[in-house]
Amino acid sequence: MATTNIINNVPQGIPAPPAPHETPVPEISFLSSSSTTAAVNLDAKAPFHAIKKLFDRLHTHPEDVDKLNATYPRRGVMKTAALKKAEADQKFTIDLSPMRNSRIPDNLRDSLDRHGLGEVLEFFDGISAQYVPTILSSLSILAGIDLSTAHKLCIMNYRLCDYNPSTADPE
Repeated sequence: MATTNIINNVPQGIPAPPAPHETPVPEISFLSSSSTTAAVNLDAKAPFHAIKKLFDRLHTHPEDVDKLNATYPRRGVMKTAALKKAEADQKFTIDLSPMRNSRIPDNLRDSLDRHGLGEVLEFFDGISAQYVPTILSSLSILAGIDLSTAHKLCIMNYRLCDYNPSTADPE
């Protein structure tokens, strides 16, 4: 399949946001010569063991879920609709963002760090700092507008999903 590298095709007038100098630039390419869908090859590896450990902790300690959700009462941080509504998508989610993360009290963060939260937040902070500027630059090219201001304002959300056996076949 032919791919076209879009990093070298930055149109005039759309500045690419600077990437940190110690970060390798990910390869970003179109999936085909007629596609507007881009693929990104990152060297980052998600801490799946920490993500599983965090979900396992929250599944067995609903009081921690309540404390976490109290930090962002408008929409919550962990969504558990799958336990209450059969028509809901049968997954649990943890929605993270710089704003939501900053609201987690130190004592709750310390408690959940032992169960993977710290490693998960480090991963997302690293992705945000190292790869998001390059990805936004490429998306800016596709959209024809500069999207880098969205990242400067920390308008980034990350979602962890867990399809747990307890909701896969509730009957």
